Amino acid sequence: MRREKGLLRPQKSKKFKQLYKIIGVSSKNDKPFEVGTYKDFEQAKQYVDKNTSDSISYYVNTDENRILYSSNDIKRGELNA
Repeated sequence: MRREKGLLRPQKSKKFKQLYKIIGVSSKNDKPFEVGTYKDFEQAKQYVDKNTSDSISYYVNTDENRILYSSNDIKRGELNA
């Protein structure tokens, strides 16, 4: 059995699964809190759509902390993705 040279070795094929994290921010104290993590963007978006309120803003982020959707977008009718 022969080892490959160098520090970086090719990884075996893995399917990367994107996770979507919902973060809520309370308008009372502006403190963020994690609501949940979803494997599907549509499920995360549906949660935000159903739980929209004036006292809490919800944001759907990716693993890279990019905001794809927010409860503020519902009010304006926009989508960041």
